[in-house]
Order: sequence, then structure tokens, then C-alpha cells
Amino acid sequence: MNITRLLSIITEYNARTGCDFAEVSSENDKYLTTFRGLVDSVGMLRLAFSQFFPVELPDIFVESPSSDLLHIDKDGKLCLFARSSLLVDVRNPVEIITECVDRAIEILSLRLGSLEYWEELRREFMSYWGKDSVACVCFMLDTSNTGFAEVPILRVTGNEYVLSDSILEAERILCDVMRKDQTTVSTDSKALVIQLREDAEVPFPFENTTWQWFSHYLHNNIEKSHKKRLIKYLKNQYRQKQRHRAIIICIIPATDCALAFGHITDFRVQAKSVKKRSLTAMTVPLVICFNEPYEKGGHVAISNLSSDSCLQCLYSPTEGGELGFRGSFVESGQSFEKSLSGCVGAFVPYSCLDSQQTAIHAARAAVKVLNGKISSNCLISWKGDDAALIESGFITSFKYQSTNEGVTVEDDIKSDYCCVCTHARIEAKNAL
Repeated sequence: MNITRLLSIITEYNARTGCDFAEVSSENDKYLTTFRGLVDSVGMLRLAFSQFFPVELPDIFVESPSSDLLHIDKDGKLCLFARSSLLVDVRNPVEIITECVDRAIEILSLRLGSLEYWEELRREFMSYWGKDSVACVCFMLDTSNTGFAEVPILRVTGNEYVLSDSILEAERILCDVMRKDQTTVSTDSKALVIQLREDAEVPFPFENTTWQWFSHYLHNNIEKSHKKRLIKYLKNQYRQKQRHRAIIICIIPATDCALAFGHITDFRVQAKSVKKRSLTAMTVPLVICFNEPYEKGGHVAISNLSSDSCLQCLYSPTEGGELGFRGSFVESGQSFEKSLSGCVGAFVPYSCLDSQQTAIHAARAAVKVLNGKISSNCLISWKGDDAALIESGFITSFKYQSTNEGVTVEDDIKSDYCCVCTHARIEAKNAL
């Protein structure tokens, strides 16, 4: 996408919506250009576009945002969508901008005190809680049977802490996850993990909290039995002059060779990889692998070996105009995204065994490409079991139902509706 084309798209968007977005200088080099305009009811917004638009959605910034807004970072950038399963229809860039701005208006219209605001805050709580904290705590706890427990806490350096069920597990996190030197760690502290009631109120994360507030919150949101144990615990600590102990709340609601190789896990990244490939005119063989959700299998896509097709062909609209991945083992129109902490923790579930299986097929395919045993573009798929997916209430695709068990290879991946290589094929045919 170039600036001239973007100007044309924004002009069309303004004509449709009555907005007045105009180009302004970009403050960040990652953006190709930025547009600024006034949107009724929400104020001044900035739309920042990268060179990969429309495959990559625009970033939307709010000018002078209030501190209690949801889905917004410290720079005023809005989190519009959980993008791990989002496939963008690149044929309609004006509609993409319209949906992004409409989503921004929806977010900015959430008013403090409304039921919708508190429901959204509860869903995204872990995204906001502690985001301005001066301390960093890395923790891994088994909370399945935790009601009231004292666990070890390692102080690393400054205000960095590691919290886990045992010293051994905490040290493993320290070394394997944080890549820290164990010799600099203080191990003489413990943390208190207290389970909140299932109906515990959601604390407001956008205000400075004090120990007085914290004590009041605990008193109102833990079980009576835990209150008694907490009082007894604190009295004992006071007698032993063990000060500065940390109390942690656990909220528990009920390559050098001529080959490009990558492992990608969601449709948006796949599509972005496709677009970047076409923009940069990559000529080396391209091998990309990814998993299906819920242990249903995986795919290895090989491109740039022949000129009759490309990676975009696999993501081009069908004859009926539907956009999606042609090799998908799941029916379109379903969302497999799960979340542990709102948008920031969104993911599509699949097993690590799936990743290993897909990686093995990808590695073998890469070797065959380098040895010349694979000489044309193709899609290699391995079919897994559908029990976990069906049990979760989802539907398999006709592609899955008609595919044999084991590994299959689709040699003809070209699409007559591909926006990248179809024109080139027509030109080559006319030249003969």
C-alpha cells in the first residue's frame, strides 16, 4: 500500500461517513502515514497505517484520553480486536477502516459505572491490574486447591520477584523463563496466597491503592475462615517481628541456506506473511507451518517454487466470495479463541504435541525442497483426531471429512481469484 492509494481510501471513507480525517506527520517510523480527524461523540482520533494495510489493521489513537478508559495503553492506542483468529478481507479497505472506527467508538462509549463497563473490566482485569506497578512479579501457582497458603517468594534484583509453590519450581522459573543468575537471589521471604470469594467485587485498577484500602478489600472479599487465619497469621508475624512480608491475592473466579522458514499460529499472521511476501518479491523457497485448533492436525505450505500459484492462493476468496483458508479442517464462521485474561491473554488452543508433529513435517519438507525432491508449490497436511473439537461444540469442515487419515499433499493450490499471482498468470499466457 502506498500513500497515494491510502489518501484515496480515506477520501472515500470521509465521503461515506461525514468525517474529516486529514493526513498529518507520523511520530513513529513504523507507520507509513497517519490521519487525524474528529469523530462525533468520542473526540479526536488518529488512524496510523503501516505499509501492509489492509492485511495489517490500522492502529487508532485517542488524543488526551482519560485514565479510566478500557482497552487503551499509555500512549493512547486502542486495542480494537483480539486478533489471534482474525482474517481480514483485504478486498474492502474502506469497510476495514469503518469497522475499526466503529469498534473504537464502541470502546470509547463504555461509561464508568455502567453494567457494560464493569463486565468488560472484569473480563480484562488482568490486563489492567498492576500495569503501572513499580514491581515485577513472575509467578506460577497451582490454585486448584488453594484457599489460604504460604509459599516461597524469591527476590531477584531491585523490584523483581519470582513466586511459586516451591523453591525448586521458583528457581526453575528464574533460570528457564527469566534467564537470571541464581546466585544473586534472596530466598528468605514468603508470600501469602488467599483465595477470594466467588462473588468478590472487582477492584478498580485505575487508582492509587494504599495498605488501608487493601486491608478493607480483603476484609470484604474473603471467607470468614480465611479472615480468622489471616488475623492469626499477622499476629504471629508481629510477635516474631517479621515485617515486610508480601501478601498476594489469588483471584479465582468459579537460516544461511536459500530457504525461508517460519512457524505461524494464527490466520492474521499467516495473511500478513502472505502480503509481506508479495510486497518484498521474495524469490527463495518459502516454507510456512501452522496448527489446527484442538489437536485436529497441521499444515505445511510451500511457495515460490513455481509461478502458477502463490501462498496468497490458499487465502483467496472462493467462487462464492467467501474468504478463508482453503485447507482448513474446521468449518468457517467459528471462533476458537480462548482467554485467561482478556485480549492480552487470548490464544487458540492446540497441543504442544501438535506443534512437534507439524514441525517434523515442515523440517522434512524443507529438506526435500533443498534436495530438489519438491519442485512445485504445494500444501502438506496431516489429519488429527476430531474428538476434542467436537466435544467443545465445534464443527469440522468438508475438507476434513473428505481427507484420508495420515498425511496428504495438495499439488494444485492455484486460485483464479488470487489478487497476487492471477494477473501475472494471465500476462504470461497472453505473451505465448
